[in-house]
Amino acid sequence: MEDTGIGISKDKQEEIFETFVQADNSTSREFGGTGLGLAISKRLAELLGGQLTMTSEVGKGSVFSLTIPAGVDVTKQPFMDRHNITSRIEAGMDEVKQAKFSGHILVAEDARTNQVLIKSLLKRLGLKVTIAEDGNQAVQEVLTEQYDLIFMDIEMPNMNGYEATKAIRKEGLKTPIITLTAYAMKGDDKKCLAAGCDDYISKPIEDKKLLQVLNKYLSEENKNICRQIDSVKSDVEQLNRFCSETASSDTAETKPADEQYGELPVDFAIIKKIYDDEEVLNETVKIFLEEAPQTIELLAGAIEAKDSKNVKIHAHKLKGLARHVAARKISDMLYHLETKGRKEELEGSEALFADIQTEFDKLKSFLSQPNWIESAGQQTDQKKIEKKT
Repeated sequence: MEDTGIGISKDKQEEIFETFVQADNSTSREFGGTGLGLAISKRLAELLGGQLTMTSEVGKGSVFSLTIPAGVDVTKQPFMDRHNITSRIEAGMDEVKQAKFSGHILVAEDARTNQVLIKSLLKRLGLKVTIAEDGNQAVQEVLTEQYDLIFMDIEMPNMNGYEATKAIRKEGLKTPIITLTAYAMKGDDKKCLAAGCDDYISKPIEDKKLLQVLNKYLSEENKNICRQIDSVKSDVEQLNRFCSETASSDTAETKPADEQYGELPVDFAIIKKIYDDEEVLNETVKIFLEEAPQTIELLAGAIEAKDSKNVKIHAHKLKGLARHVAARKISDMLYHLETKGRKEELEGSEALFADIQTEFDKLKSFLSQPNWIESAGQQTDQKKIEKKT
């Protein structure tokens, strides 16, 4: 790439590849920019086994050269812009060689649906799994048994995930701890790190994301490349935040509810993505149908009593159950109700709960059908055909 701009002096040519560095302190005011583009480009080139170099002359311009090994066909790579670059880097994690895993994993999780899913996924990868049902039990387990990795839910009775993690770190144990969170909210990453966690992953857990985490923390062969990718992602995320702040806020359109969630009470595309084992799916649905009705009754009682704490607790549990059957609409509604409970602002919660109850009845009725999987699959396929035509 060649430009005929202001050029860069020799003493600045190495520095401009550093993050948040520009050739002149006044450049950002005169020409715009963040000082991230070249740093990210250089590090992406290095991850591909190549390099980014430059020659420049003040007053005449600069020439940038990107060299990538012949084994990498850049013509087949999709275009990257500020909207998809982070997802492309994460997709690169799928290229990391999957190691043969071995080890003992502790899963601290109180919800049975989560226990069934993650235990099934981990055991299929050849890992030994122990379940702890609350934070106290998790702490006791790591003090009496050696584990190679810990998955730690945040919302648990008796002692939550943050408290349990702090207690484990206080004992001087360095075992990697991965936070399990149903919704990654703003600031959660900092809160996780402050408590002593190493990483976090959203629930319900997908095979692909789980493999990424296991490769990162259990495979010595891939730790180095994962650290590099994480470092690049950090820069990209900062660039995306900058772009978002400067972009027009009225460009996004809110989709109608029927388009956003679809006609079915579950998102079958997500179900197929999460579950490749129908036996695990059926077990998860069975647990949902056993536990959800009781939970929604407890939630109704908490709302009637204006008990913010229990509104938060029961809405959170029901939300987790709903997410495991990919019921996105009711899950989002419960998230808003949980937020009201957390903020102790229950105004409007009765009306919201009435809508939740209506959606729950539809969901329960649908999942109670013996052939719901076949029905959902047929309707999903029909929608795809209609979109193509």
